[in-house]
Amino acid sequence: MEYQNIYETISEDEFQEKYQKLPYFGIFKDTLSKHPMSYCKAEIMPKGILGTIVVPDRENPDGDYLTVSYYLTKQSILFVDQEKHLARLQKLMGHVEKNFCKDKGTAHFFYEFLEYLIRDDLFYLQGKEKELSNLEENLDKIDSKSLTRHLMLQRRALLEWSGYYRQMTDLGETLSENPTGYLEQEEADWFRLFSEQTKRLMDHTIMLREYSLTIWEMFQTMMDIRQNDIMKVLTVVTTIFLPLSLIAAWYGMNFKGMPELEWDGGYGFVIFVSLVVLLLEIRVFKKKKWI
Repeated sequence: MEYQNIYETISEDEFQEKYQKLPYFGIFKDTLSKHPMSYCKAEIMPKGILGTIVVPDRENPDGDYLTVSYYLTKQSILFVDQEKHLARLQKLMGHVEKNFCKDKGTAHFFYEFLEYLIRDDLFYLQGKEKELSNLEENLDKIDSKSLTRHLMLQRRALLEWSGYYRQMTDLGETLSENPTGYLEQEEADWFRLFSEQTKRLMDHTIMLREYSLTIWEMFQTMMDIRQNDIMKVLTVVTTIFLPLSLIAAWYGMNFKGMPELEWDGGYGFVIFVSLVVLLLEIRVFKKKKWI
């Protein structure tokens, strides 16, 4: 086996022109025809392994995913993608080659490829965790519209990644179970380790989604407390001025038999009574810790 021939990156059209005589060509062709691809999978056949990998964009969850179909045999691996993605795919393969052990064959190269796809994902998730932590610390400084939008985007991105890790976990488990015996036991063990890694990443992602929901609930609780405080102030103010409103309404009736209307000190008397009532109320409210 020559190292330089262990893999090939080609477009879909090139694959259909050059490799029509490959075993399972029809099955692989059907896989290529399913656009847009939306899942990661592996199918272990007696003479090879077929599947697809769909990798979300970290910077833009709604962006153009890297969608790779692969055809693995003992001799080589074909990585097939749309023409517009080939340059990106070839650059990725260049990084994978650096860690590849020449003596371990195509299965090891594919394992290194999968490992490279998730190599920095833990740091990515830790960055998300730090963002959420900063949000939690500054809840009292963020307006509800900004927080709602930010949490919505975070939760949507985390949902995309949790689905991706779940699919990659299933892919790794399928390869590690090796139902047709196509892989050697050592090769199956590599993919078992990969599956365990993606499972941990999936658990971390789910934890972050739950954390984002907790932050939203904390914000809602804080908003409820603020509203309750506002209502409490309004209630206290209304209660304080209710007796004064009664006094004003009482003396606003202007009946002829009301002696205070003819009294020179009536105006000052009403002011004095109002102030006494106001001070008494404030004292009672402070004693009961309502204000």
